[in-house]
Amino acid sequence: IDATNDPDAPNYYEFTCSKRNGIEADIGNVAGQINVYYVQTVDGSTSRGQSCQVGSNFSALGANAGVELQSHEIGHNLYLFH
Repeated sequence: IDATNDPDAPNYYEFTCSKRNGIEADIGNVAGQINVYYVQTVDGSTSRGQSCQVGSNFSALGANAGVELQSHEIGHNLYLFH
């Protein structure tokens, strides 16, 4: 789902896990799929990511996060720990 033009999107540009429920409700979340949200910053950094919970279907990535971080966060979704 491309939510670039969603009027609620700016509320989540500076993402922290406290905004997870809001981004899922306002932007959308597809059950049975891993949902990846690209935002400007995660926890104050453009190169961070968060799955917010091991075993979830959620990942948020900052604007400068690379594919290796996306793989890392998806690993958390699949119950992989550090």
